Amino acid sequence: IQFDNLGAKPAKGLDFNHLKISNLNLGADDLSFADGAIKVKVNNGSLKDKSGFILNELKGDAVYTDKQIKLVNFVLRTPNTSINNSTELNFTSMDDLTKHPERVRLSLNLKNTTIGLKDAGFFSDAIPANYRNEKIKINANVNGYLNNLNIPQLQISGLKNTQIDISGKAKGLPDINKTFLDLNIKKLHLTKADILVAVPKNSLPPSIELPNVVNAKGVFKGSMTDFNTNLNIKTDMGGAVVVASMKGAKGKESYKANISLNNFNVGRLLKQQATIGRVTVKAAVVGTGLDPKTINAKFNAQVLSATYNKYNYRNLAISGTYAKQLVNIKGNMPDSNANFNLDAHINMAGKYPAVRADVNLKQVDLQKLNFSTT
Repeated sequence: IQFDNLGAKPAKGLDFNHLKISNLNLGADDLSFADGAIKVKVNNGSLKDKSGFILNELKGDAVYTDKQIKLVNFVLRTPNTSINNSTELNFTSMDDLTKHPERVRLSLNLKNTTIGLKDAGFFSDAIPANYRNEKIKINANVNGYLNNLNIPQLQISGLKNTQIDISGKAKGLPDINKTFLDLNIKKLHLTKADILVAVPKNSLPPSIELPNVVNAKGVFKGSMTDFNTNLNIKTDMGGAVVVASMKGAKGKESYKANISLNNFNVGRLLKQQATIGRVTVKAAVVGTGLDPKTINAKFNAQVLSATYNKYNYRNLAISGTYAKQLVNIKGNMPDSNANFNLDAHINMAGKYPAVRADVNLKQVDLQKLNFSTT
């Protein structure tokens, strides 16, 4: 079977304007068509297109009406892909699918499904060349109205080595600005290679080095601007625990966070391993506003250990405030080779920060701090 739309230019991949299909096989029964409703039981289907796309198997029961789309025991197999799916969409009219998600009820069940990115490449040229032999495995159980979904199970794994296992609820979709999530993150395993493919090019500062592996688990409840979260993160650079909350409209944000870094290789993260090493710190901040001109916040930190210039500093305590573009910092460290008290004031209102600091040096050994050889 060959079809050519002479008014359309040929495109890469599976080109629906220029098809050349061979080995076509389709077997179906219980076919009915009445009042715009279609029902069919597909027993077998297969084909091969000139693009190289191969469909090995297609079967399942399908229903299409003006109020329902339903697939039962749907199976699709190619040399790279295996989909086992039962899906049901119920609505009052076709317009609901695009205009009224609150009227569309979904039931989705994916079992042991594998999506081959080589097949995705027949439909999109957005797949990176070095990922076209990768696969994504999915197990999912999702139900509810499109704007109020229950997610008992969502497991995704694949690419180079990404693993996601979450459950929860999602409200407000498809408008991401109105979406409210209540997620139990059982497992989130990401690799540097997969992160770099997922994030927009040039969105990461060149001065930042990502960890090779990131593992996280915890909870997230809220929207992108109004949320509570508790995450336990482990990487090959070190560990972190983040307990944070934020709420309020833009310009009136209020937030609170407690962050702990455990033996974290900050030098590697900042690409400054020659001078900065690992850091263990507990920090807290509470405040309002994100604009530097209107921030009003209090903060404190306990630096249990931090390596700088190959010396391991211990027990640095810092506390301070940020208000009206003025930063006030008090600190002290009883380290045997760097014992001091600090009282600093920074004015952020000018073109450049203006710093005034009083430092009470009780004891400093520059040689042991590796600032002097004599």
